[in-house]
Amino acid sequence: MRLMKLKTIGVELGKHKPRWRRINPVAIELGLSHSIIGLDDHPNPASQLYPYCLDQLSRYFDGEIDFNSFEESIRVAFPRHGYLLSTVDKLTNSILKQFAQIHQEPKNKELLNLLNRERILSSISPITQISYRHQAESILEEEEGELFRAEWVSYFSFSDTLAEASQNTTKRRN
Repeated sequence: MRLMKLKTIGVELGKHKPRWRRINPVAIELGLSHSIIGLDDHPNPASQLYPYCLDQLSRYFDGEIDFNSFEESIRVAFPRHGYLLSTVDKLTNSILKQFAQIHQEPKNKELLNLLNRERILSSISPITQISYRHQAESILEEEEGELFRAEWVSYFSFSDTLAEASQNTTKRRN
């Protein structure tokens, strides 16, 4: 959702007449201003802010730039909304830790395989649910605590959101 918001902001900025001023080279040399490399030469630099942020994110994950450089470049590109990406490293690290924890313990792997087999089925009868619960309980053993099942319903998908956004921009143009 963070990237989606930045993309939306970038698209909105790109629609308007460019307010981007060329940065004075002397100000850059004195450290009073920042040059966003590659954007100053574009006719409408605001339309390139989102791709620039994705490029900086890729460079950060590849280890080409450190976190401080990444954060600074994002804040220069999106002064009011740059905070959305400034915590992306912490979010990514926590997701990776969760995946690592799941894949390190054999019991978690078995439970994940059991869940994947269940998700493949289009409809599940109550008898099948009871069978899966007994299988999960046998994997966990008694001393591990209680077993809970969480279900979720997706009201919309990411592709639906993108399709809706493109329809809205088409309607505005007409």
